Amino acid sequence: RVGQTAGLDGAGLASVVNSTNGSQSEAETFLRRVADMLGLRVANEEQGLKPFAGQVVHAVQTQHGVVAEVIKIFAQVEAAMKQNSQLQAGAWLVPDPAKQAAHAKA
Repeated sequence: RVGQTAGLDGAGLASVVNSTNGSQSEAETFLRRVADMLGLRVANEEQGLKPFAGQVVHAVQTQHGVVAEVIKIFAQVEAAMKQNSQLQAGAWLVPDPAKQAAHAKA
């Protein structure tokens, strides 16, 4: 399952989407791992993670496997996830103090 093992970067995102023909579930798995890396946790799968994953898959597919472009998309994904976690209402990602502490030690 490439969503569980791909590198947490633009090349990893490209491999998740390109090697699975845009599998939504693999993209969701990958994005959960990115959230964890950012010290966040998914608070709303149905109205947050799932539609976001669909948008990410579509954006990557429009690049037709050009990894340099997917690297830019990954940077946008990270920024969007961080921004979403800062919302007072409607956030589908929330800070996870335990994850943030663990990442700070690493």
